[in-house]
Amino acid sequence: MGGVTDLFRLLQAVALVYLVLVALRIIVTWFRGAEHSAPTELLARVTDPYLRWFRRLRFLQIGVLDFSPAAAVLTLIVAGNLLQRLAASQRVTVGIILAQVLLVTWSAASVLVVVFMVMSVARAFIAAMRWEHGGGLLNMLDHTLQPMVTFVSRRVSLGRWVMERSQTVQKVAYLSLIAALLLLVLVAGGVVVRWAVAQFMSSPF
Repeated sequence: MGGVTDLFRLLQAVALVYLVLVALRIIVTWFRGAEHSAPTELLARVTDPYLRWFRRLRFLQIGVLDFSPAAAVLTLIVAGNLLQRLAASQRVTVGIILAQVLLVTWSAASVLVVVFMVMSVARAFIAAMRWEHGGGLLNMLDHTLQPMVTFVSRRVSLGRWVMERSQTVQKVAYLSLIAALLLLVLVAGGVVVRWAVAQFMSSPF
């Protein structure tokens, strides 16, 4: 058992080191002219194949926002947390592994749900207050949330009273509905995940 624990700890250390390298690579891209130094080119050769894999995932690009670097970092954090939990376990079974994968994955997903919920509430408040001259930040919120607004509006009718009102009222109503749905996902998802983790942990396999 000690050998397996040591292996998990070694893999956790590798994941942590690679996480630092990926984070450095992302930070370097923020500075013009830093791409052409020898250390940066070496860093790019080590990390870019990993980052490019996430850039291929179209759903990580929402409006003008590119979540692929964040997803790449988050995946390494999840992997590190998973390996840490496995190293700390007294025994390792398929059920424990599945439980830990589910826990850390839900932790990452719930962060994204909260982010979009806060964005929806903020945009609904801005629309309700008619502060429609927010510039780049407002445009970013609109581009990011528009796919969700379109998806929900095509599937859910808020009733004749809302639909007969102005576009501002409709926007506030749909954004509020999205925030409520995301809150429901957060609560229901937490309940389901806790139940599933308990089932996995009690499994003898």
